Amino acid sequence: MGGVFRHDQKPRKHRTDKARLIWSELRNWVAMKVPPIATEKYMLKISVKNEEPGKRLLLEVEGRLAGPWVGELSRCWESERERTAAPAIVVRLANVSFVDETGTDLLRKMFQAGARLEGSGCMVRALIAQITGAPFPTGDCEEESKKRVSVESGVGTKGE
Repeated sequence: MGGVFRHDQKPRKHRTDKARLIWSELRNWVAMKVPPIATEKYMLKISVKNEEPGKRLLLEVEGRLAGPWVGELSRCWESERERTAAPAIVVRLANVSFVDETGTDLLRKMFQAGARLEGSGCMVRALIAQITGAPFPTGDCEEESKKRVSVESGVGTKGE
């Protein structure tokens, strides 16, 4: 049959060994060319909480809002906007350690669409102030992690 394997035939040992060798070489080549993704570098947790059904929906974001996770937050926000009857959507940046430029753009889009941005910590409060135009004290950031800022845009909310 010249190289065709039928299900009723037992595979020949040399082909199995050759296939293993090829797969092993391929895995090694891919490992050298494509570095593994460091998952801790790009982790993001999005928790959807309907704390006050019909009134307020909370999207709690934790981790790094960067890279592929920006699109994931965008998809989550869009689907919750379509799904929920809540007039207010709150985006709480809880334990956010980094936001890249596309993440900032998404937060700005969410704010302009009527979402309320909340967060604590010096970096997050400064980011929210930058997005919303709210004042941010330029003084010392010690004890800032205990303060929380919450800003609403007042536009684009449901029910208007």
